[in-house]
This record gives sequence, structure tokens and C-alpha cells, in this order.
Amino acid sequence: METKGFIRYIGDTLHVPQKFFKLFLIDDTYNLLYKTIYDYCLSQNVVPPYKDKDTNDIGLIAAEFPEPDLLLSTLKERCPKLPLKPSMNYFTETLRNKRAVTQEPTQHEYYID
Repeated sequence: METKGFIRYIGDTLHVPQKFFKLFLIDDTYNLLYKTIYDYCLSQNVVPPYKDKDTNDIGLIAAEFPEPDLLLSTLKERCPKLPLKPSMNYFTETLRNKRAVTQEPTQHEYYID
């Protein structure tokens, strides 16, 4: 499977190429910017970060880099070598010199009578 390009291992993670499993369904700015970071990580042979909805990392990045091409050129300039498993917060700090604030996840309580 790996030799045919259906899957790819990076460290202890398994990745399915985007031509078989899309990262998103809607082509909005946030998704396109995340895809740019995701693809850049794969090109550097490192594990891409999760797209965390509880932080505003991608929003902070989008505020300064609204175009994927601008983001990609800045990634190449400021992140020529990446850690094995960079987080979205790593990219926020590296690209903007700012740390994203994490929101507390919403807790749901369920009652069964």
C-alpha cells in the first residue's frame, strides 16, 4: 500500500493522501491556510498539526497571512526546519511572534431519566 502511494508513514503516524481523503469540504480562507501548513509539514517529512478548534491559531495566522502563497513563502523563510510534531501554536508563535489563547472546551452534561 505504501509503495503504491495509498498511505504514508511519518514517524508513528499514518497519513492518507488528500486525493483519497480531503482535509475539508469548503474552500474558505482558514481551510486553505491550514492545508498550506499541512502540505508544508508533509514536504518536510514531519507530522502535520491538528486543526484545533479550541484555539484561534489559524485565525491569528490568517490575520497576517490571508493568502496561501504568502503563508507558504513565509513558512519557507521562517521554518526551514520543523520539529517532528509541530503544533498549530508553534506556527502561530513562529509566524507572528504571538501565542494563541486556548479556550476551555465546552462541557456537556447529559441526564437520563
